[in-house]
Amino acid sequence: MPSLVTKKRGGGESFEIRFIMNRKRKTLFLGQRDDAGIVFEMFSRLLQSQKDSSPPPAYLTAWLENLDNKLYSRLEALGLVSAQPGQITIAELYEKWVDYPVDRKENTLLNHRTAFKRVTDFFPPALPVSSITEEDALRFKKFLQARNYAPATITGIFRKLSGWFALGRKLGLVENSPFEGVKCDPMTNDDRRFYVKPEWYPRLISACPSQDWRTLITLARIGGLRVDSETSALKWADVDFENRLLTVRSPKTERYPGKDKRIIPLFPELRKELRYQRSESGESDYVLPNFRNKNSRQQLYRIIFRAGLRPWDKLFQNMRASREMDLLEAFPAHVVSAWMGHSIRTEQKHYVFAREEDYQKGVNFTK
Repeated sequence: MPSLVTKKRGGGESFEIRFIMNRKRKTLFLGQRDDAGIVFEMFSRLLQSQKDSSPPPAYLTAWLENLDNKLYSRLEALGLVSAQPGQITIAELYEKWVDYPVDRKENTLLNHRTAFKRVTDFFPPALPVSSITEEDALRFKKFLQARNYAPATITGIFRKLSGWFALGRKLGLVENSPFEGVKCDPMTNDDRRFYVKPEWYPRLISACPSQDWRTLITLARIGGLRVDSETSALKWADVDFENRLLTVRSPKTERYPGKDKRIIPLFPELRKELRYQRSESGESDYVLPNFRNKNSRQQLYRIIFRAGLRPWDKLFQNMRASREMDLLEAFPAHVVSAWMGHSIRTEQKHYVFAREEDYQKGVNFTK
């Protein structure tokens, strides 16, 4: 049975509750409280409810709802009560999202970890989310803008915050999100779009230091594969030279039914470089074993300079987007979107845009 102990401290009486939980002696320090007797009585009943695995009676629930945050947090730390809605901290809310038992890609976790670092550059990790107002959220946006983060980056951070709060609402840990009312820019950043011209492809290939690099650039600019997620997963079993087809396995979209892979043509340039790659790859099951889980962007910068070109933003993604625009000039949109592994809506929103040569054609167009 728990016991209430009184001690003389600082000219007054201080209280603590001593009890046994899970066969261990524990102490709940109450300090100087006028309602120590009531707290002791309610604590004893709460302890008994947990021992009996029975829900607490209504009067006990009502008492908990009006309990001060400090004592409630101590009861929560003992596992006697669940987290109080709104009292969970930013760090705890983020950890709840990380630990939630769903499949998430390592890259997704990395992006959320980066977002958490940027959030806690402004908000203390131990700050209860209930204390964050919409004005605080607006100040956070201005803070990110002052640090010269791109609009798309800021939007991404707020979207990740929305995901944490959505899970918090689902678990009954938060009531609402102060970040929902903050208007953000679209995720797409037109300033970073760039068309990698087809005539640059031979120059890039000639500047490559190895066949591995020629194959990687061809997979990106001609095959339209995602680097690194799709290129690192590509195996020789996926290459069908006889029927001139390539099976592309997509870790990014595999969680969607029927989107774990797609089949694309073995375009002539792709077919050529893959044959060369096959003769040099030895007995490896993977097409590019030396590029699996490897950051290859710094070397690509050197290749671009060696080719007499200037590096562009989003090196590999803009290669992929450029191939998509090339294909759209020759094939229907539904065919191209199937080859690229996304919807026509995504294609129009993130991949295609008006190029300089399109404007040059337009000024002379008559009908």
